[in-house]
Amino acid sequence: MKKSVILLAVLILFAFTGVASAIVNYTHMYDPPDVTISPGNPVEWDVDLTIPAIGFHPASQDILSAVMTLVLSDDDGEDEKGWLTVEWGTEYFAINNPTSTVFMTIGSNASLGLIYLQDGKQHYKVTAQYGNFIFDKAILNVEATDPVPEPATMLLLGLGLIGIAVVYKRRNARLIAESV
Repeated sequence: MKKSVILLAVLILFAFTGVASAIVNYTHMYDPPDVTISPGNPVEWDVDLTIPAIGFHPASQDILSAVMTLVLSDDDGEDEKGWLTVEWGTEYFAINNPTSTVFMTIGSNASLGLIYLQDGKQHYKVTAQYGNFIFDKAILNVEATDPVPEPATMLLLGLGLIGIAVVYKRRNARLIAESV
């Protein structure tokens, strides 16, 4: 009987625990020496949000949205017409006549583009289909969830532990009284 009461207390303790989520932002910057992007000469780099300096944990966090900012300029200082593509996974983003800064939404709310980034790692490739550009840097801003225990969870945990202690103490007191 006592074992079933203790088991029931533990089950109730874990049944009503919950976790809320806070929003956390992560940033990864790829900043090589200025590189010229031309047809046949792409720029490629890897993003790893799981390194300790950034701190994304794919096992406990979900990415909500991501925006890539590309900073580039024309190679001869003139407003040359051009066309770039950015590839990741099986997705791509086409940029026609890019300006000096390009904001590219990778995805939000479990779109296909974000699925490739959920493990915190991704390979990117920027290719000039037409025109030449100087690639300055790429900045990836990611918004993710961060699990935070709810106050009610902590309260239930404390009450469950107190309940287990009371049952244990009563059991010990009864055993001592029976042995006398």
